[in-house]
Amino acid sequence: MLRTFLLILSAILIVIGFGPFVYAQDASTLTVEHAYAYATAEGAKNGAAFMTLKNRGADKDILTGASADGAGLTQIHENFIDMENGRMMMRQIPLITIPAQDKAVLEPKGRHIMLMGLKQPLKEGETLSLTLTFDKAGTIVVPVSIVAPGSDPANNTKTPPAADVMDTDEGSADHSDHSHHH
Repeated sequence: MLRTFLLILSAILIVIGFGPFVYAQDASTLTVEHAYAYATAEGAKNGAAFMTLKNRGADKDILTGASADGAGLTQIHENFIDMENGRMMMRQIPLITIPAQDKAVLEPKGRHIMLMGLKQPLKEGETLSLTLTFDKAGTIVVPVSIVAPGSDPANNTKTPPAADVMDTDEGSADHSDHSHHH
């Protein structure tokens, strides 16, 4: 009965517009909160998605992959400082562990879901469907809100553009010119 109530409540919240902010596969274990991506410029081929993964379960879970209809390739990435030149770079990583009773934050200048080969620009106000694959929770389809570059919907604030610290020629936050080390 409670599960039915929660499913109906979730459906109502999605219909009235709260869906992009909190999505739960199973309210007792894993939730995906504040999923968002920055709008990209016309012609940009890459973008990134950010969110908070909360694990309320007794065991760790592992994000092992992602896919998005609007991207040709989707990977898990992290930013790091290249010790040789002191510049922030990014590389693909195989997984993100979400400890039991803890969270993993995917954020600008940190770990994120890289969206490569975008089929069309990410437009502010629209939503992208992202499928996340977890070791225990299975697949979860998450609506990702497209927001203005520099916005942080989780805190309702603006953050400095990634270009302030990332090595890029255009100063954009669309990740299209960043170096990748695998």
